[in-house]
Formats: sequence, C-alpha cells, structure tokens
Amino acid sequence: MNTVKPKIVKPKRGTAEKNQSARKPSDSKARILAAATRQFADRGFEGVVIRDIAKAADVTLPTIYHFFGDKRKLYEQTCIEIFEKQNAVLQEALRAADDPATRLWRFTAQLLSILIEDNEFARLLQRELLEQDHSLIDDHVRLSLQPHFKMLSAAVTEITGKQDSLDRSIAIYSLAYGLSTLRPIWQVLNGKKPVKLKTPLATTKLVLSLAIPEIDWDAPKPAPGGAKQKEKQLLF
Repeated sequence: MNTVKPKIVKPKRGTAEKNQSARKPSDSKARILAAATRQFADRGFEGVVIRDIAKAADVTLPTIYHFFGDKRKLYEQTCIEIFEKQNAVLQEALRAADDPATRLWRFTAQLLSILIEDNEFARLLQRELLEQDHSLIDDHVRLSLQPHFKMLSAAVTEITGKQDSLDRSIAIYSLAYGLSTLRPIWQVLNGKKPVKLKTPLATTKLVLSLAIPEIDWDAPKPAPGGAKQKEKQLLF
C-alpha cells in the first residue's frame, strides 16, 4: 500500500520581500533615495514617516535601516545627493568658456533653469532654509555650494575686481532665487493673475544687468551646453 506524503506548503513571502530578492542592492538604494526626495520635499523632515518611504520605494523597513541607519541619516543623504548633482551641473556651466561674461551668463541661465524646473530641489532648499538646521546647512554649503561658488566669484572678479566680488556673487544667487521662487507674491501683486515674468534668456539678462551693470548683456550669449533655450514665457 502506497503512503501519500503530506504536502508541505511554504509560507508566502510579502511582495516587497519577493521583489527585493531579485533586485540589486544599488537599485533598492536608488529607489529609496528617489522616494525619500519626493516625500521630504513635499512634507519636510518632521512630516515624513519611514514606513511611507518604504512603501513608495517598494522595499522593506529593514532595507532602509540597512542602507541609511535612521531617518536623520536618510534625510541628510537625500539632500546631499540632490544638491551635489546640481553643484556638478553648475560647475560645468562655469567651465564652458574662457570669457568670464559668457561663464556668468551660462551659470545664471542654468541656475534659473534648476530653480524653475527642478521642483524637488527648490522645495528641499526652501525647507532647509526654513527649518534652520545649521549643522546640515553648513555641510551642504561646504559640499554642494562652495565648490561652484568659488568659480562664480572668480568669474565676477575678472570683470569687477576683488573689492565687491563676494557681494555681487551673492546678488546673482539672491536675484535668481527671488525671481523664481516668490511666485505667489507676484501673483497677489498682479491681482492674482499670472505674471509674465519674461523668457528665460530675458530673466538671465535681468539678473546679470542688476548684479553686474558694467557689462552690456544685450549681446547674445550661448545657452548652457550649447543648446538653444526655449523662448517660452515663465508664467508665475
């Protein structure tokens, strides 16, 4: 008489666990950082729960803790990743030509493009300034701002001299940041109607004309990367 062996049913693994077993660790880490960037930009550090990031990235909680240790370190790494990425782009714009005026034009056009088009970067930057985390701000300035700021100041110095190059470099940042991020204020001032701020090239000219009036910025300058910028109006 044949004996029928009982069938052993193995417990099913969760979806995130099954998916993770077939993925490279680098893929999981990249998805965690992408999900964390969106959530921290939208809700700030205090408003984010690690479990929500795990769900959005389709990973388990232990996976996040394995890569980043805790929520604080994940937030720091998220900010460093996105800020260093934009630092590299801005450095490249400042290496694009020998002429300091062309370097400043390319840099300012690229900075405006980042502030207007990269919403996650702009929101993370705003939250950093609002939350006043001085230790984190110090790290980000040292790692992500200082490298290209030195190059920017050098280009300004070639045109204006050393006396006020720092102030003028800061003015370029401040004008670009204000024009691109204070959109709700401009709408109120205009009766809550969209404000036609100008095209990207005209906005670049406006910033540089105010910061460095010694140069005739009416002369056409090449767009970043040699590509022709779109002459669409920025509706705020």
